[in-house]
Amino acid sequence: MRQSLLGGQTASFTRLRVLVIAFAVIPFLCACSEGYPAYDEPIIDPMDLTQDERIAAMNELGDTAHPKAHWGYDLSGRCTLEIETTRKGEDRSFLSVGLGTKDVRVKYDKVDKVYEVQLTRQNVVDGVSIGVLESVQQIDSLLMSGLLRAAQLGCQSENKRRCLRPLSSGHSLRSQC
Repeated sequence: MRQSLLGGQTASFTRLRVLVIAFAVIPFLCACSEGYPAYDEPIIDPMDLTQDERIAAMNELGDTAHPKAHWGYDLSGRCTLEIETTRKGEDRSFLSVGLGTKDVRVKYDKVDKVYEVQLTRQNVVDGVSIGVLESVQQIDSLLMSGLLRAAQLGCQSENKRRCLRPLSSGHSLRSQC
């Protein structure tokens, strides 16, 4: 029989004690993960999406961001955002807003406890704000603001492509848009 340096305990007794402690600790470690997703969802960069994919992502957010309201989006013409809002107990409302000269802002409404994504005229401190989404989770509002900014940049690059006309030499000339 072998003795260890820890007061005469055998090696097998020490291993048994380590196993008992390990099995006692595992349930506590597993309990710490309750409420967290089993995996991390990949973060999608709105700049990697097409305009159609951005609108689809916006519509998905509009369906799930708030339990008592739904938003639907479409992009028409020269980057006009069409917004349809449906709230419980109210009629549907429709709004069209050009994306070109708007700032995207996220504000927290302490009374209703929602994050509001708004479009406002650029360089206007207290201008008229257009509500684009209300969300009970901040991450949804941040994702929507990123999608809106990417859509604005997509509109700018689309307008630049429209304003270029090819020359017979193969180069492009910017026309008056």
